[in-house]
Parts: sequence; structure tokens; C-alpha cells
Amino acid sequence: MGDFDAILEIRDQVAVDLLGRGVHWNPNVLSRSQLADWSNRGVLFVAEIRNEVVGSIAVWRRDPGGWWPVEDRAGYVRDLMIHPRLRGRDIGATILRWAEKYAGGVGLQRVRLDCLSSNDRLCRYYKEAGYRQVATDLDGVAYFEKSV
Repeated sequence: MGDFDAILEIRDQVAVDLLGRGVHWNPNVLSRSQLADWSNRGVLFVAEIRNEVVGSIAVWRRDPGGWWPVEDRAGYVRDLMIHPRLRGRDIGATILRWAEKYAGGVGLQRVRLDCLSSNDRLCRYYKEAGYRQVATDLDGVAYFEKSV
């Protein structure tokens, strides 16, 4: 439960930070009950430095939203968050690389993720991390994938 409190605090700080940069993200999409559900399903992972929660990520072994066929051996990464005060220290990149290795270790061939296409900084970040943009939907969500 303490990890959930820390993750929700990070979520709130990320939302404020994004809003300050003109990126609108609804932090209410990530709730305590959702964290509990993800934890029970074994898809929520918490990043710590010296016993302090600094971030989190969810790694699904299949797409929970249905934007690719179930038989496709691809995992889905979502809600990668680190506390904004830690930006620029490669913590996010370390968490993302860990998720990619984890996905490959459980037999997946690709990792997929998405973000708002209006978030130029994040889209560029994913491209620099080796992801290729495969689509953008009518709601402005950009979809990316990477072989692992």
C-alpha cells in the first residue's frame, strides 16, 4: 500500500509537470484500485533507489486494449513514470530497458507502447530509444513498437 501512495504521488507530480509544459494528461486514469488490480495480475513494477519509490511501469504480456491480435507475441508497456525531480538521470530509460528485457525473457518478440502524438518530447524520446511509430489514431494517440 505504501508503494501505491508513492506511485500516486508521482502520478500527480507528473500531471502537474506535463500541464506546465502544455501537455494535457488525465492522471485520474491511474487509480489506487487500478494499481491494486495490476499488482494482483503481476504487471505492475516499482522502481526504487535506496528504498525510495522513484517510478513505476506496467508490463503486460498481451495487449489489454485490443489494438493487435491476441496471438501476436507482443507485450504492452504503459504508464512509465518517474518523479519529475529525477528527470535527466536516465532513470526512465533504465526502467524502459528493464521492461524490454523482462518482455523478451517471458518469450515476447516485441514491446508496444503509446502516447499522445501531441507530446513531441515523449514521441521523440521513444524514437530515440529505438521504437518506431506504427500508427496514429483519430484521437491523437501515437502507437510505437520495438523488437526485443
